[in-house]
Amino acid sequence: MIDAQENGELYDQTAFSGRVRSAVSEVVRQQVDAGVDIVSDGEQSKPSFATYVKNRLSGLDGQNDIPRIFADRQEFSEWNSSQNLAPSRLAAPIRPTCNGPLGWNDRSAVDADIANLKSAVQNVQVEDAFIPSASLGIIAEIMLNEYYLTEEAYLYALADVMKEEYRAITAAGFILQLDAPDAAMGRHAQFWDKPLEDF
Repeated sequence: MIDAQENGELYDQTAFSGRVRSAVSEVVRQQVDAGVDIVSDGEQSKPSFATYVKNRLSGLDGQNDIPRIFADRQEFSEWNSSQNLAPSRLAAPIRPTCNGPLGWNDRSAVDADIANLKSAVQNVQVEDAFIPSASLGIIAEIMLNEYYLTEEAYLYALADVMKEEYRAITAAGFILQLDAPDAAMGRHAQFWDKPLEDF
């Protein structure tokens, strides 16, 4: 159903919501059974740890066709070809660009994530629970800015909208985990073909 949602195909929203709710309960139970005492929702409602925001925010549209190139994959290209990934893993997630003012389209998706995790942890013994959320940096790195005059303005606009998700998660009593691989991958990804001085 997530694939159908991502590809703009028809799907049953009620069935999708119910399946996500049960999947969150299942993944929380699996974490508890494995001895994990601080559990997460496993991001069951999301197609990706970062690109999910395009389904929640306005101003992100179209398709960013600029390939994401990583230095190690360039240096060790034979490794890429040796990976026997399933066809579904080979398809890159849809990466829009920021081509309009950012705002909320579907704030209820955040509330659904919170409600699903609250329900899932009611019947298990855990120390705490967290919900992952995309960092501003990874959103900006994946969904390039074509609207705001500067990258700084884009990041501030992202902060203005994403703070609602961050605050909702913490206000619900959950730990907020910011998914921020961008914090350690600037040289490796965005500046892979530039001199160190530019980085």
